[in-house]
Amino acid sequence: MVESEDYRKYIANLRAIGCPEETIRDIVVADVNKLFESRMKALRSGNTNRYEYWRQGNAGYSGLLDADTVAKTQALAKEKRAALKELLGAEVPEKLDAWPGLNPFKERMDFLTDEKQADVMEIEQELTARQAKNAQAAAKGDYAELKRAYEERDAKLAQILTPEEKFEYDLRTSPTTMLMKNRMGGFEPTEQEFREIFKLQKQFDDEFGIYGGLDKRPEQVERRKAAQRAMDDRLKIVLGEQRYQAYKHPNP
Repeated sequence: MVESEDYRKYIANLRAIGCPEETIRDIVVADVNKLFESRMKALRSGNTNRYEYWRQGNAGYSGLLDADTVAKTQALAKEKRAALKELLGAEVPEKLDAWPGLNPFKERMDFLTDEKQADVMEIEQELTARQAKNAQAAAKGDYAELKRAYEERDAKLAQILTPEEKFEYDLRTSPTTMLMKNRMGGFEPTEQEFREIFKLQKQFDDEFGIYGGLDKRPEQVERRKAAQRAMDDRLKIVLGEQRYQAYKHPNP
């Protein structure tokens, strides 16, 4: 038995059986990271704020970055670096996070279990690779392969997510969401408004494609125009005339 709750003894035991220093370092760093990750999770559990997916850009994370949580997160990070230096005798380089103590992907996926988050991350990594592979074709206006990549991704997601989870996922990550936010300008929807707009826009995009207007056949152009008018009429009902106008004609 080489394990010990006393890390110094643990390291000495590993060295005694000839374990390479690089391996010892990897083992200790992994263990300490796991320990501090659990402490970080406990710290974050006290913050009831959540990712506000309906807000643009990094504003969705603003509620998660209260001063007290950030200060405690920084203190934990400093404590972890000191512990690793004391145990290993040298500074251990760490990847800096854009938001201290936050994992943007996990925060957006807070409605999923850790296991499902891992499965979704793998699927998204596959999509990213295919996006890169087909970037040149898409830049020239050929979206066929990109469209197929998204369809296959959605099929895989449907195998691991419930319909409700898939809807929540699309709310946060779909191309429809990205384009909606780009068009909103200074319009700041409530969460409920965002959900209502998304439902209608996603239905429209699923029928006519996210990159609409590419099919120039007269009958398809007319179908698209009629569907757009119908969607606008529905938006007026769910948003009200004043909020509808603010959405359609946002300030830059």
